[in-house]
Amino acid sequence: HNLKVEGINSLLVEGGASLINSFIQQNLWDEARIFTSSKAINHPKSIDAPNPEGRLTGTHQIGDNILTVIKNPINAKKSIDTLHQAKI
Repeated sequence: HNLKVEGINSLLVEGGASLINSFIQQNLWDEARIFTSSKAINHPKSIDAPNPEGRLTGTHQIGDNILTVIKNPINAKKSIDTLHQAKI
């Protein structure tokens, strides 16, 4: 199924670490928006959040939290029509 044919030009992916890491590893991302809470989760089964490498384009304070915006410098213009070929 081709998303571009359906008129879809952008896609928001919200998920757990496995899903997000799959998109990162396949270089299928243009921008990451990472919210960092002021509250730590100290749980024995907690996992680290995905950490995409890219160009920092902004940080914003939102209440007690921080929003960090990172652009993918390698793949900033990757066409969304390749998403249907991804193995995620």
